[in-house]
Amino acid sequence: MTDEVIELTQYQTSQFALEKSGKELKTTAKEIELFIGLSTKNPEKIIPKEKHSIDDVIVAFKGRSGLKQYIRSKPNRWGYKLWARTGGSGILHDFDVYQGSKEP
Repeated sequence: MTDEVIELTQYQTSQFALEKSGKELKTTAKEIELFIGLSTKNPEKIIPKEKHSIDDVIVAFKGRSGLKQYIRSKPNRWGYKLWARTGGSGILHDFDVYQGSKEP
């Protein structure tokens, strides 16, 4: 995950809190990086006890960003595209932010 993604996530988190509660949430990029790291650290250590599914997910976002994607088949068509691994119970085990195609 790039520093740009972490900084954008930190900024959008603060803006969302300001819109919803009227109070700015003073998160730092380091806190966001730590939270994401806790969410995705060592996914290979999760012992599958059930069937898993991998699918693309759109996190709705209407602002400007080079990472924003459009997927026609989703209810929220514009936003950040994630690849998500979930269990049969619906619990999110792992995710990865799609950052565009890698050109050779």
